[in-house]
Amino acid sequence: QEVKREIGIKEFTEPGHPEIVFSKMKQKLHQLKKQRDAYEQDDNAEGYVETDDKIIALEEEMAVLVDGINAGTSGYTATATSAN
Repeated sequence: QEVKREIGIKEFTEPGHPEIVFSKMKQKLHQLKKQRDAYEQDDNAEGYVETDDKIIALEEEMAVLVDGINAGTSGYTATATSAN
């Protein structure tokens, strides 16, 4: 949902929207993992745990999106909307 807002997509109405969102989610995941590694290096347990929670949540959202892409459905939109 956050990534969709960042790139200005409210609904998956055009072909390719889910793939664009997935690509941005992968970038965000990479950034979060780098941030988590930095927290680990600094022995910042609170930052590490908080970032790890974000990583887990993002990975779960990515899995739902991939399932929707593979199934050729926009089920992800309904799932993401109902979660908020």
